[in-house]
Amino acid sequence: FEKYNTFEAHLKKLQLHGKQILLKIDIEGHEYNVFEHPGIYQSLHTVNQLILEMHDLKNQLRNAQQILQRLGADYDIIHVHGNNCGPTFVLYGQSGKKEDDLIVPDTLEITLVKRNSIDAADVLSESIVYPISGLDFPNDPRKKDYKLAFI
Repeated sequence: FEKYNTFEAHLKKLQLHGKQILLKIDIEGHEYNVFEHPGIYQSLHTVNQLILEMHDLKNQLRNAQQILQRLGADYDIIHVHGNNCGPTFVLYGQSGKKEDDLIVPDTLEITLVKRNSIDAADVLSESIVYPISGLDFPNDPRKKDYKLAFI
């Protein structure tokens, strides 16, 4: 597996230390393994923007939540998009009432930006319903995009 090494090894090999990096992680369900590596969070110091596609959320929701909480120490989520190529699942609300249940895409695309690179004046305080017209487009254009009003 020398060809597929750690993120830190790629930083060294490509001489990217001290550079500002946009990192996209979309590895069809194996993204969780990346975040199990002990040095990954320290290696992200050069990553200014992170685009993360999280697959199989129905079965990996706890792992996804832990990863996002850990990333939340340095990053803010600035955008989400439900990938409509896959199914959805029901996340049952704690109240037991059907209106508290959420329909969640099994794959979410999440964009994060390092918090210290965001100007406070650019932060919106209101809730946004995704997808955003003119910005987001369905992954499968034959199907409607998933609406995310609970984010």
